[in-house]
Amino acid sequence: ALNPVLTVAAQMRDACEAHSTMTKRQIEERSREVLRLVSIDPVHLHSYPHQLSGGMRQRAMIAMALLFTPELIVMDEPTSALDVVGQRSLMVQIKELQEQLGFAVIFVTHDMSLVRHFSDRLLVMYAAQVAELGRTRQLFEKPLHPYTHGLLEAFPSIHGAKERLLGIPGSPPDLLRPPAGCRFAPRCPHAFARCEAERPQLLEVDGERVRCFLHEPATVEEP
Repeated sequence: ALNPVLTVAAQMRDACEAHSTMTKRQIEERSREVLRLVSIDPVHLHSYPHQLSGGMRQRAMIAMALLFTPELIVMDEPTSALDVVGQRSLMVQIKELQEQLGFAVIFVTHDMSLVRHFSDRLLVMYAAQVAELGRTRQLFEKPLHPYTHGLLEAFPSIHGAKERLLGIPGSPPDLLRPPAGCRFAPRCPHAFARCEAERPQLLEVDGERVRCFLHEPATVEEP
């Protein structure tokens, strides 16, 4: 997301000039301050993106997001370009900044280990719909939606005995022509006739939310 032909300082200046009335001196002081927050020496304000490591580029983006002390930051795949050491370092720093500054974070990611260790609540989406929503620990220990269950079966664990990983058969639906009923029905091992004809609504189960007929009161699974 960094412009390769502009220095970090220039990109921070662009953001500040677009969204504030700070003077040039105030912009420079604020830019130095947010770089220090993410453990980058302010000397790198004059660096170009290619002169920074992957982890430093990610932290520079976080610093830009902190320029205006937001209440909420959306991070889309924040660790995708980093090795596991860099991922942990970045995530630990984000948690420390959260405690220090009090902002909330929405992580958009496919990294199940990131989700498990660094999130409080988890929203699982399938084909542009919420499939399941609840506390992270609860969803990992007792997934309610067949799609969530399939995701966990496809994710390797470093603890316990070796288990064969299972993929989810089929392919995601065409969102221009989604299925008439449940969007996961064509790939679901528990689907029955109603799933193919009627769209399920979000249900509340033990304080969590799930979009699945299997969790309706007195649901009887048809052959």
